[in-house]
Amino acid sequence: MELIASDKTQVEQIRHSAILFAISSAQGESSANAELVLERITSTLEDQELKAVAAWLKEDLEKYGYVSLY
Repeated sequence: MELIASDKTQVEQIRHSAILFAISSAQGESSANAELVLERITSTLEDQELKAVAAWLKEDLEKYGYVSLY
């Protein structure tokens, strides 16, 4: 999912979903791992809406130690 989330040739909706799935999966290992994955993905983002999603995820990871997608 991380590769799809970082792939600039994918449409925004696909990347959006891939970001959520990548972070959800990574946090299963640890919140630190989720933060690392998110940092790598964020460095590839140019779209403001995707950057906003990444900011929301980062904030929740820092604040709560996890992201709830439900």
